[in-house]
Amino acid sequence: MREEVLSAQVRKREIDDPAVAEFLRGHGAYVFQEPAWCRVMASRGLQTGYYTLEDDGRMVLAQPASRMQLGFFRLLYCGLPYGGPVGDASRVAEFFDGLGRTISNLTINTPGANNVGLF
Repeated sequence: MREEVLSAQVRKREIDDPAVAEFLRGHGAYVFQEPAWCRVMASRGLQTGYYTLEDDGRMVLAQPASRMQLGFFRLLYCGLPYGGPVGDASRVAEFFDGLGRTISNLTINTPGANNVGLF
């Protein structure tokens, strides 16, 4: 058996991206994961879109998320109330672990800011 080497990457896609809509239809997304719900969230002032895990241009996971400005936390990317990613459940850890990449020697320089971090 020949081993297949795939080049996985995480991409940010817009709410109305037709490739996302097609992927969601084919993978049983529920109402809170659909573009229509994301448009509702966007109409409330949230910057909403999808993060996708892709192998050589083929989508394997999609996660809707909203960017929220919060007083205490300042900024938060949230996948709730959307639920978990849609697609190949065996790839979820890969989606959230940075695809094996690491960040080294990071400095966050925000004088006067509290509760700053990186997720």
